[in-house]
Amino acid sequence: EGQPTPGIWLIFSGEVELTRRHQGNVVRLDDQAAGDIIGLLSMTTRGCAFFTATATTDVDALLLPWEKLDAVLRAHPE
Repeated sequence: EGQPTPGIWLIFSGEVELTRRHQGNVVRLDDQAAGDIIGLLSMTTRGCAFFTATATTDVDALLLPWEKLDAVLRAHPE
């Protein structure tokens, strides 16, 4: 949360907890698992992360950097 995001994360296995700080407390927002994508909100602004993602189990994930995502979207605009 509040840190620059390098791209989006594709979750292949495991579980990730999403939290956000609010008035000095950590608030649990959601859990992500296989098939989910983390970072889509940051994709719109390319700014800082809106929440903190913490693995709660062993996780297999792939980081798709903004540059690679942009190249895919340009090559396949449909």
